[in-house]
This record gives sequence, structure tokens and C-alpha cells, in this order.
Amino acid sequence: MSKNRSHYNKDHKELARKLRKDGTRGETILWNEVLKAKKIHGYQFNRQFCIDNYIVDFISRKLKLIIEVDGYSHRFKHKEDKLRDKNLS
Repeated sequence: MSKNRSHYNKDHKELARKLRKDGTRGETILWNEVLKAKKIHGYQFNRQFCIDNYIVDFISRKLKLIIEVDGYSHRFKHKEDKLRDKNLS
């Protein structure tokens, strides 16, 4: 990410809030047990973060790391997921 350009997209803020509230079991476990309390060497993660036209499950902006927890629905989204990965890279 460029230092001069913020990738945060405020247009998806309400949807991100809803996704945080209604997250999957896997997302909830990962957040509560690992990411929430800076348990990975003290790095901060954000949950359901709006970046460009996407809402990512978890992001550490300092590490430039995005974590996606893909459930059953992603079995049928290979092309979309590949494009998403490319655009977020």
C-alpha cells in the first residue's frame, strides 16, 4: 500500500459492521483466540476491514497481511477468489 493513498473504503462500513456481528464460527474462533488480543507477536489486526471494493476477514496493515477464512460457499467461487487475490496483492 502506498503511503500517500488510503485504501480504506467507507462506502462498505455498514456492511462490514454487519459481517462482524454475523461472522462464521471459524472467523469468531480465530478472532477471539488468536487475533483480537494482539497474540501474534503484538501485531494489531482489524476484522472485516473495507479495502478498495472488498471487505477482507482480517488484516494487519503493519504486516501487509490479509487473512481470509473461506467456508463452503467458496468452493464455487474459484475465479472470483483468484481475481480478488490478485487485486488485493
